[in-house]
Amino acid sequence: MELSVGKTLVYPHHGAVTITALTKRTVGGVEKEMMTLNVHTSELTIMLPTDNVELVGVRDVIDSEDVGLLAPSGDAGALAHQVSTLLADPDRARRMGASGRETIVARYNVERLVDDIAALYRELAGPV
Repeated sequence: MELSVGKTLVYPHHGAVTITALTKRTVGGVEKEMMTLNVHTSELTIMLPTDNVELVGVRDVIDSEDVGLLAPSGDAGALAHQVSTLLADPDRARRMGASGRETIVARYNVERLVDDIAALYRELAGPV
């Protein structure tokens, strides 16, 4: 996944987040690249090592045209075009909906998230 300041992602349990900074920080004697995320629905700011992004479930909003179509923020014409595309092809819209649901269920089920968070804590704790 490509990470850049200004990119919007999905963070489990917090929803949409935007990357506001990419920095380096020393953690446990090791320099790590960190990203700062601002949660859209609250005042919460999260700092996360970039190498743990996949582990904790941070994902692109849409990572394939099989599950959805994107339009640039604020571009009503592009959004209207994407909606028209789906209205003109209801079978594709149904396939995309089913594929999107499968993707979300696989990525964000409770068991997977608990396992991912436990693995992150084990990694951060280091050797015992």
